[in-house]
Amino acid sequence: MQTNDKVSFAEMARESHDYRPDIDGLRTVAVLSVLLYHLGVAPITGGFIGVDVFFVISGYLITRKIVADIELNRFSFRSFYLARVRRILPALLATAAITFAAGAVVLSPGVFQELARSSIAAVFSVSNILFWTISGYFDSDSTLKPLLHTWSLGVEEQFYLFWPMLLVGAFRFGKRIAGFVVVLAAALSLIAAQVALGADASAAFFLLPFRIWELAIGAALVWLPRRNSTPNVVLELGVIAGLAMIAAAAILFNKTSPFPGLYAVLPCAGAALAIQSGAARYSSKLLTNRVSVWIGKISYSLYLVHWPLIILTKYVLMRDLRPVEQAGLFALSIALAQLMYA
Repeated sequence: MQTNDKVSFAEMARESHDYRPDIDGLRTVAVLSVLLYHLGVAPITGGFIGVDVFFVISGYLITRKIVADIELNRFSFRSFYLARVRRILPALLATAAITFAAGAVVLSPGVFQELARSSIAAVFSVSNILFWTISGYFDSDSTLKPLLHTWSLGVEEQFYLFWPMLLVGAFRFGKRIAGFVVVLAAALSLIAAQVALGADASAAFFLLPFRIWELAIGAALVWLPRRNSTPNVVLELGVIAGLAMIAAAAILFNKTSPFPGLYAVLPCAGAALAIQSGAARYSSKLLTNRVSVWIGKISYSLYLVHWPLIILTKYVLMRDLRPVEQAGLFALSIALAQLMYA
């Protein structure tokens, strides 16, 4: 049995380097949900759930890589953390610097001072904590915070800091125990998030302890049977159902929805279904077509640039965006994201 486990994880190690275009397609679903929501495009009143989809994707990909390396005795904390810094920091620094420069020109002194604080917090991966202490994500003055969206990067970067330590420690007791620890972390975090909604909704939204469960849902997929052992009809239904769940959350939820907590289970479960069913022969083409893959590849850059563009534009205009302005900012965001990615 131990030999079979080793073979299974050796195969996983190879898969951890395999490119999955369907996941890039799912990133497209996530980032476009967020972008359309921030632009104020109806009926995407719950497009903020795109961040939750990103969390599930990140939890899956990072755990798949860590677990495979642990099983093959090649995991290195140094290599892991360096890879995360190289992946995240350059584009984040560029975004913060350009936003800071633009803010110096168009923002009032008081708002610019807040931007300076949030720029420092973003670079040091604590912007989620800063924004928790200031205001809620859905508060009216969120339109004065060009780097508010970096809260999610703070959550992910804090997760990356402790998660490999937890997995390495858990694997000392075996693969099954490690899987149990992942599921337990998800359950405890979800319960805590639901309780926190009634006590401090802003903390439930911004802080890592109440978001771990979303990343852990993605992580738990690593322990499920390999996708090629599942009948194709099940995979087809999984992709369709998963995308439908994400779409339902993006359309039916709004800023008054009690979120995250149990409401966030819908988009997170949808993302997990889509990831696990990504080998579907036909429905996966919704995610693996050229446009979806292209946007997915630039999704990190697109996420970074879109919000400062929108906020600074609205600050100058002092009103909501008109349809032609929404379309223009949509196109400009994609163009800048492509430049940053290249």
